Amino acid sequence: MSVKVVIGMGFGDEGKGVVTDYLCSQDPLNTLCVRFSGGHQCGHKVIKGEVEHIFSNFGCGTLAGCPTYWSKYCTFEPVGFMKEYRILRAKWVDPLISIHPEAPVVTPYDIYVNQNMSNEKTHGTCGVGFYRTKKRHFEDKLQFTIGELAKGSKSYLAEKLVRIEQYHSTHKVDLNEFDEAVMLFKNLIDKGIIDITDFPGAYPEFVFEGNQGLMLDQHLGYMPHCTPSDCTPRNVLKMGYKIDEIYLVSRVYQTRHGNGPMTNEDQPACLQPVLVNTEKETNVHNEYQGTFRKTILDLNQLIYAKVGGIDRVVPKDVKINLVLTCADQIERPWWTMGKVVSRLPTIENFAKYVGQVLGINGDIYLNTSPQSNTIRKVQC
Repeated sequence: MSVKVVIGMGFGDEGKGVVTDYLCSQDPLNTLCVRFSGGHQCGHKVIKGEVEHIFSNFGCGTLAGCPTYWSKYCTFEPVGFMKEYRILRAKWVDPLISIHPEAPVVTPYDIYVNQNMSNEKTHGTCGVGFYRTKKRHFEDKLQFTIGELAKGSKSYLAEKLVRIEQYHSTHKVDLNEFDEAVMLFKNLIDKGIIDITDFPGAYPEFVFEGNQGLMLDQHLGYMPHCTPSDCTPRNVLKMGYKIDEIYLVSRVYQTRHGNGPMTNEDQPACLQPVLVNTEKETNVHNEYQGTFRKTILDLNQLIYAKVGGIDRVVPKDVKINLVLTCADQIERPWWTMGKVVSRLPTIENFAKYVGQVLGINGDIYLNTSPQSNTIRKVQC
């Protein structure tokens, strides 16, 4: 059995989706894609031939034909799930998924409070109820799980929702869309399309798809502008798996979508990345995350992320690989290390240098398109 883990090094949006698709495409018939952290707030884009999709509720191995396992560490939002399921079916994709019965369920009340609390907008939010669900479920112990959703009667679920409404002290929220999604979700369970199980199954290959990035980790990032989840491989270890390889992912420049500090924004405009080939970029300004910000890489921050999120978490014998994405979008990347601003003549030299600085003991890869079939290993 081989266990590979995909981890973002920054503030999310590094290209974890394309790297997950790359790994799952190696042997899709024998590979399981596991979501092990975060939840439905993720938006990982995959392009496979003529099919494009942004994954939030299914693993990014789906277009390669791999089933998804949704672990108990991930939030689950029924309305979004059913919408995405229908979108995939309209693209002639038959997604296969199993879900842990202890996965926390997101309700319309969690989403409403998330979207209407000013402090959450200030700290940074995707506006989909992730933080409110985690707080209610884990901190305040008002739990609502997939197991309850799957087996609960209408009266049981109605009572649970009343308790959550009272917990949030919200005014009446329309539940019609939620109720319809739950009904359709249960129908998929009855038909055997969705499996509720605490055992992901035995596969020769496991690809664990991480959420967001290490600089948004609740223990590593700039508080309070972080996600309330563990973005490191810890949950993989908690699930009892021995990790063989980790794939650390970063764009060749630094990004942040959401409020909070980001280094190198004070660098002169002439040093900031001038990007090309961005037609497929899906990170755009929105009401909750605001502007998609871009600066040159900060290698000291990448070192900090690797040391705190990887080196102190996994055994020393784990193979650590580095994947730099969006290498076609910038001709000669600048970076900082401390107060020194530098650049190298080619993107290949840059990738080798970053790998050297980070102490990468595995392979170094570059990707030069939004698709995974252009990921290539750099000869060191």
